[in-house]
Amino acid sequence: MQPLKLTIYGGFWDCQIYMGRLYLWDCNGKLMVLDWNEIVESFIEDDDNRLALWCAFVKGNYLYGHHDVFADKEFKELLLKKFKRIERIKREAEISELSNFLFGEQDNPFRELPTDTEISSKTLFGITDDGFWKVSAHRLKSAKYPVSSRPIKIWDGRLLSITANRYATIALSAGDEGLFQYDKAEFMNYDFSLQPNKKVEKGIVRLSEKHSLYNDWSTLSIFSSSDISESYLSLFNWKDIEEDTKKISFSEIISENAIFDNASINGGLSWGAGDKIYKADKNKILVSRFNNYAKFEERDEKYFTEPEMIKLNDLDGDIIEARVCLFGTVVECENSLIVLLSNGDVFKIEEPVVQWRIYPRSRNYENHLHVIFDDRLEIYSFNHDYFVDQYKKKFGLMYKEKETAWNNAWSHMAD
Repeated sequence: MQPLKLTIYGGFWDCQIYMGRLYLWDCNGKLMVLDWNEIVESFIEDDDNRLALWCAFVKGNYLYGHHDVFADKEFKELLLKKFKRIERIKREAEISELSNFLFGEQDNPFRELPTDTEISSKTLFGITDDGFWKVSAHRLKSAKYPVSSRPIKIWDGRLLSITANRYATIALSAGDEGLFQYDKAEFMNYDFSLQPNKKVEKGIVRLSEKHSLYNDWSTLSIFSSSDISESYLSLFNWKDIEEDTKKISFSEIISENAIFDNASINGGLSWGAGDKIYKADKNKILVSRFNNYAKFEERDEKYFTEPEMIKLNDLDGDIIEARVCLFGTVVECENSLIVLLSNGDVFKIEEPVVQWRIYPRSRNYENHLHVIFDDRLEIYSFNHDYFVDQYKKKFGLMYKEKETAWNNAWSHMAD
């Protein structure tokens, strides 16, 4: 089952997708915000293809959310047939041809093109050489600009990467300065009693002084990847504060050697998110499953499973960056982008990329992979994972209905 693809031609620097809007930075410092739903609608020429295209590009969580219907054997066969039918249909346009779908266009709200961006809780976060910024986004169409032109500096720290969870809590990688966390609620839902004197700025706390190149959220915890030293997990757990009150409490830093039980694998990058943590060498990958709730309410369970080794011959040279999403794990090598799919297949893009993004904490775009090349943006939709056993897959986050329900409930508390 091949992914579906939609191509927009133009010179782009970065992209985000959030609540029906596609955010595109061009290389000249302009930010365009487009109506994503209407763009997808414009590519639907046959009503028989509407359901598959809508599930693929607009409502990525729809099949998971209606599993009782879509798991029906006959319906499943019909849906797979619909996806297969539209695999090779070209969906492409020049950016100039999408002017009818423009919410608005404005100068980049930050002082320079951002090193990294995130959108969470209708706020656009960005990092530049002179600090960490935020600005209101997803504004009404009647507003002068879709994103405020008045950014607020959060911190002067020099950062390399930021990653948001669903509640506008941001993990910050600062290279040799270590790993930090920003919370818009100033730690209302967090307990840092085991991290005394670590607050560095309003709403910002240092979790570790160890090198951090980039990071991702492993349920409550944060996995920090490093290309020059040992990667590690900043472990958080629920803690009883008083009767009927719990907070997310920092516990400890766990090294990759402890996670992989000092397995003999030479060098290589480690990365992780959700319930999976990986470590790769030239022709093999170790995977350990992570259960953040193992010791919650004194459960007699371990945080990490015994590492499993998977032989792999598809990696092209050293790994630059890798991240985990529902449909698999995306690995960027020197001259290619490789997706190790949750169904065991491998999808490869054999061309150097400028930027790429996945959206594992999105409610509708968790099946998206956005890849920016010199002359275009390619938006891939991977739809195989709906039909994969979530408990058995080795590549990709496990979709769990109970955890999703918990996340939704906690998001109201956090917001």
